[in-house]
Parts: sequence; structure tokens; C-alpha cells
Amino acid sequence: MLVESTSILEARIAAATLLFVSEGQINAIVPCGVAGKQSVRVQVEFGGAWSNVVTLPVLTAAPSLFTMAASGAGPGAILNFDLASGYSLNTAANAAARGATVLLFATGMGPTNPACSDGTIVPLIGPFPRPTLTVTVEIGGRPATVQFAGGAPGLVNGLTQVNAVVPADAPVGANVPIVVRAGSAASQPGVTISVK
Repeated sequence: MLVESTSILEARIAAATLLFVSEGQINAIVPCGVAGKQSVRVQVEFGGAWSNVVTLPVLTAAPSLFTMAASGAGPGAILNFDLASGYSLNTAANAAARGATVLLFATGMGPTNPACSDGTIVPLIGPFPRPTLTVTVEIGGRPATVQFAGGAPGLVNGLTQVNAVVPADAPVGANVPIVVRAGSAASQPGVTISVK
């Protein structure tokens, strides 16, 4: 998959990092070089044959939370963290307590510092690439304290880990709405977390 951005002074073509390919779907990471562009032209190559060119708008940020069903809705792909027991999957049977830290995984958080590098793995030891836009989290409509927002150690650049504290006044239940923002751009509706 190639992403091309053009202006009067520049013509750039960059290969996108592919995460998943099937007959009907391609998951790719938008190349870092499109930051600041108005639009990009996207084309897919397979076996020497090229698809039609599609022009897509470029946004500064378009956050999206990963979900358990990989559908973009329902229970988020969220980890509970406890110093004594470590990490565990957030589920209705294993809800996060108010005041506990949870780890969210998102993409589309915008530019980072240091700048991203296409197809590279985030180091296990910092410094980690961090979004330049302010990252906020709401759980059940209540603001959560963000402890960390940056590249997820050991995973590909373009994936952001957000560590947040469940608010003391968060609603309890298995389907509490959760939203992450990068600047003013909010993640998709319909993602939930379990809180006890």
C-alpha cells in the first residue's frame, strides 16, 4: 500500500506498514510523512496489479480505541493493573475498581515527540514517543487522571498506550462508556469498560 501526498513543491510516496491483510480488509498504519497534509492519495498493489487511486483527507488526530471483538465497539481491549497481581484483562467478571489504574490501547493520536518512525518497534525502555496533543480520558462521563500516554513498549509505532486512573465517582457496571481524546478529537462512541 502506498500513500502519496503532493503539493507544488513536493511529491512523496511512502509504503504504509501493514498489520493485517485478507481478501476484504487491509489494516495499515498511516505513514508519518502525511502529518500536516490536507489529503493523501492511497493505492494498493498486489501481485504487480494496482488498485484505483483513492484520495483521503488527513486529520491532525482521529483517536480510536481497540476493542475485544476488533469491531470498534463493545468492551475495550483494556488491562487492569494492580501492584500485587500485575496485569489482567478488564471484563465484567474482572472489573476495575474505582481508583485503580487501567491501560487503554488506541491509535490515531496524532503527531508524537520524538517524531514517529514508520514500521519501527517502540523500545522497551524510554524515552517513548508521546502525543504532542493533550490526551484526556473520560470514564462514564467523569474525567480520569491520565498517568501516561505514549508509545506502547515492544509494539509498533502508531499504537498508543494510555494509563488512566478510574475516577472515584465513576459509574459502576459492565458497560460503562469510555472515551479518549487527543486535543479536541474524541474516540469512537460505543466502547465500554467494566467498573466495580
